[in-house]
Amino acid sequence: MAKSKKGISPLIATVLIIGFTVALAAVIMTWGTRFTRDVQKSTAESAAANVDCSQDVILEIIGVCRDASTSEYLIMVSNEGVAEISDLYVKMYRSDTDVESDTSIRDPVVPKFESKRIITKAMTTGAVKRIEMIPSIMVKGNKVTCSANIIEFGDTSGNAFGDC
Repeated sequence: MAKSKKGISPLIATVLIIGFTVALAAVIMTWGTRFTRDVQKSTAESAAANVDCSQDVILEIIGVCRDASTSEYLIMVSNEGVAEISDLYVKMYRSDTDVESDTSIRDPVVPKFESKRIITKAMTTGAVKRIEMIPSIMVKGNKVTCSANIIEFGDTSGNAFGDC
Protein backbone atom coordinates (compact mmCIF):
# COMPACT_ATOMS: atom_id res chain seq x y z
CA MET A 1 0.00 0.00 0.00
CA ALA A 2 1.34 3.34 -1.01
CA LYS A 3 1.42 6.17 1.39
CA SER A 4 -0.53 9.16 0.27
CA LYS A 5 1.27 12.45 0.83
CA LYS A 6 -1.12 15.25 1.56
CA GLY A 7 -0.03 18.86 1.68
CA ILE A 8 -0.21 22.16 -0.10
CA SER A 9 1.29 22.29 -3.52
CA PRO A 10 4.17 24.74 -3.96
CA LEU A 11 2.10 26.91 -6.33
CA ILE A 12 -0.74 27.34 -3.84
CA ALA A 13 1.73 28.03 -1.01
CA THR A 14 3.42 30.74 -3.09
CA VAL A 15 0.07 32.37 -3.93
CA LEU A 16 -0.94 32.36 -0.24
CA ILE A 17 2.36 33.94 0.87
CA ILE A 18 2.06 36.65 -1.78
CA GLY A 19 -1.59 37.28 -0.76
CA PHE A 20 -0.70 37.64 2.93
CA THR A 21 2.17 39.96 2.05
CA VAL A 22 -0.05 42.21 -0.10
CA ALA A 23 -2.75 42.33 2.60
CA LEU A 24 -0.21 43.18 5.30
CA ALA A 25 1.34 45.89 3.11
CA ALA A 26 -2.11 47.42 2.50
CA VAL A 27 -2.85 47.56 6.23
CA ILE A 28 0.53 49.16 7.00
CA MET A 29 0.14 51.70 4.17
CA THR A 30 -3.34 52.70 5.38
CA TRP A 31 -2.16 53.12 8.95
CA GLY A 32 0.99 54.97 7.88
CA THR A 33 -0.94 57.39 5.68
CA ARG A 34 -3.43 58.19 8.43
CA PHE A 35 -0.66 58.53 11.04
CA THR A 36 1.37 60.85 8.81
CA ARG A 37 -1.68 63.00 8.06
CA ASP A 38 -2.53 63.32 11.77
CA VAL A 39 1.04 64.26 12.70
CA GLN A 40 1.16 66.81 9.89
CA LYS A 41 -2.15 68.35 10.98
CA SER A 42 -1.17 68.64 14.65
CA THR A 43 2.22 70.09 13.71
CA ALA A 44 0.59 72.68 11.44
CA GLU A 45 -1.89 73.67 14.18
CA SER A 46 0.88 73.94 16.76
CA ALA A 47 3.03 76.04 14.41
CA ALA A 48 0.08 78.35 13.66
CA ALA A 49 -0.58 78.79 17.38
CA ASN A 50 3.09 79.59 18.04
CA VAL A 51 3.12 82.14 15.22
CA ASP A 52 -0.05 83.75 16.58
CA CYS A 53 1.45 83.92 20.06
CA SER A 54 4.73 85.38 18.88
CA GLN A 55 3.25 87.94 16.48
CA ASP A 56 -0.15 88.84 17.92
CA VAL A 57 0.40 88.84 21.69
CA ILE A 58 2.05 91.92 23.17
CA LEU A 59 0.96 92.14 26.80
CA GLU A 60 2.51 94.55 29.24
CA ILE A 61 2.11 95.05 33.00
CA ILE A 62 1.86 98.78 33.60
CA GLY A 63 1.69 98.75 37.38
CA VAL A 64 0.89 96.74 40.48
CA CYS A 65 -0.37 97.86 43.87
CA ARG A 66 -1.89 96.21 46.94
CA ASP A 67 -5.18 97.13 48.56
CA ALA A 68 -4.25 96.97 52.25
CA SER A 69 -7.83 96.49 53.43
CA THR A 70 -8.65 93.48 51.23
CA SER A 71 -5.13 92.05 50.51
CA GLU A 72 -6.04 92.11 46.82
CA TYR A 73 -3.43 93.03 44.26
CA LEU A 74 -4.52 95.35 41.49
CA ILE A 75 -2.59 94.72 38.31
CA MET A 76 -2.92 97.12 35.38
CA VAL A 77 -2.21 95.36 32.10
CA SER A 78 -2.12 96.71 28.57
CA ASN A 79 -2.71 94.57 25.49
CA GLU A 80 -0.84 96.14 22.58
CA GLY A 81 -1.21 93.10 20.34
CA VAL A 82 -3.89 92.24 17.81
CA ALA A 83 -5.10 89.14 19.68
CA GLU A 84 -7.64 89.28 22.48
CA ILE A 85 -6.25 87.80 25.72
CA SER A 86 -8.75 85.24 27.03
CA ASP A 87 -7.02 84.00 30.22
CA LEU A 88 -4.05 84.97 32.34
CA TYR A 89 -1.96 82.59 34.42
CA VAL A 90 -0.48 84.57 37.33
CA LYS A 91 2.42 83.76 39.66
CA MET A 92 3.19 86.09 42.56
CA TYR A 93 6.64 85.80 44.20
CA ARG A 94 7.89 86.87 47.62
CA SER A 95 11.40 85.66 46.73
CA ASP A 96 13.03 83.69 43.93
CA THR A 97 11.86 80.41 45.45
CA ASP A 98 8.76 81.43 47.42
CA VAL A 99 5.64 81.60 45.24
CA GLU A 100 2.88 83.48 47.04
CA SER A 101 0.11 82.59 44.64
CA ASP A 102 -0.13 80.47 41.53
CA THR A 103 -3.53 81.01 39.92
CA SER A 104 -5.31 81.21 36.62
CA ILE A 105 -7.57 84.20 36.08
CA ARG A 106 -10.34 83.41 33.61
CA ASP A 107 -12.24 86.65 33.99
CA PRO A 108 -9.97 89.13 32.35
CA VAL A 109 -10.68 89.14 28.67
CA VAL A 110 -8.29 91.90 27.64
CA PRO A 111 -9.41 93.23 24.25
CA LYS A 112 -6.80 94.17 21.69
CA PHE A 113 -5.32 97.65 22.03
CA GLU A 114 -6.91 98.17 25.46
CA SER A 115 -5.84 98.27 29.09
CA LYS A 116 -7.56 96.48 31.93
CA ARG A 117 -7.35 96.40 35.69
CA ILE A 118 -7.00 92.84 36.99
CA ILE A 119 -7.77 91.99 40.62
CA THR A 120 -6.12 88.97 42.19
CA LYS A 121 -6.04 87.90 45.80
CA ALA A 122 -2.89 86.52 47.38
CA MET A 123 -3.33 83.15 49.11
CA THR A 124 -1.50 84.15 52.30
CA THR A 125 -0.12 87.28 53.81
CA GLY A 126 3.28 88.46 52.76
CA ALA A 127 5.06 90.97 50.64
CA VAL A 128 4.77 90.17 46.94
CA LYS A 129 7.78 91.53 45.07
CA ARG A 130 7.46 90.11 41.55
CA ILE A 131 4.60 89.03 39.31
CA GLU A 132 4.71 86.79 36.26
CA MET A 133 1.85 86.45 33.80
CA ILE A 134 1.36 84.01 30.95
CA PRO A 135 -1.41 84.97 28.51
CA SER A 136 -3.75 82.63 26.67
CA ILE A 137 -5.54 83.38 23.41
CA MET A 138 -8.16 81.66 21.30
CA VAL A 139 -6.92 80.26 17.97
CA LYS A 140 -9.56 78.71 15.72
CA GLY A 141 -11.81 78.01 18.69
CA ASN A 142 -9.07 76.43 20.82
CA LYS A 143 -7.43 78.03 23.84
CA VAL A 144 -3.67 78.34 23.38
CA THR A 145 -1.37 79.19 26.27
CA CYS A 146 1.45 81.39 25.04
CA SER A 147 4.08 79.97 27.37
CA ALA A 148 6.92 81.75 25.56
CA ASN A 149 5.26 85.12 26.28
CA ILE A 150 5.99 85.38 30.02
CA ILE A 151 5.49 88.94 31.22
CA GLU A 152 7.32 89.92 34.41
CA PHE A 153 6.95 92.94 36.68
CA GLY A 154 8.97 93.72 39.78
CA ASP A 155 12.11 92.20 41.24
CA THR A 156 12.43 89.76 44.13
CA SER A 157 15.55 91.53 45.36
CA GLY A 158 13.68 94.86 45.51
CA ASN A 159 10.86 96.26 47.59
CA ALA A 160 7.37 94.83 47.81
CA PHE A 161 4.57 96.43 45.82
CA GLY A 162 3.15 99.47 47.56
CA ASP A 163 -0.39 100.11 48.69
CA CYS A 164 -2.93 101.63 46.32
